[in-house]
Amino acid sequence: MKAIVAAAALIVPLGAAYANTRAYNIDANTRESFNLRLCGPAVTVTADGDDDTDLDYWLYNSAGQLVHRDLDRTDMMIRTIYRRDGSCGNYRLVVRNLGDIYNRMQLSLDDLA
Repeated sequence: MKAIVAAAALIVPLGAAYANTRAYNIDANTRESFNLRLCGPAVTVTADGDDDTDLDYWLYNSAGQLVHRDLDRTDMMIRTIYRRDGSCGNYRLVVRNLGDIYNRMQLSLDDLA
């Protein structure tokens, strides 16, 4: 199993909105892992593949607890993470490509504040 670790740090001045998007190739029949740092009271995590294969997703908090999973037959996941105190938190996104070819996935983190 191949793992890619990418940090997506989302730290911005108070009151400023941000969007952070990066593209990754998820190889055929592999599982990739991404470390995310989410800051603010509400951040939407969007993972959107190129529609070539089915991608499944698991999102874990810093305690290792599953906070969201998306196991449908698409390659897209959208989840908003709410943090009451607006502080930063570490999360891990695991992506599994169920197809026989790579999938070009866009990973976006959007501040809703």
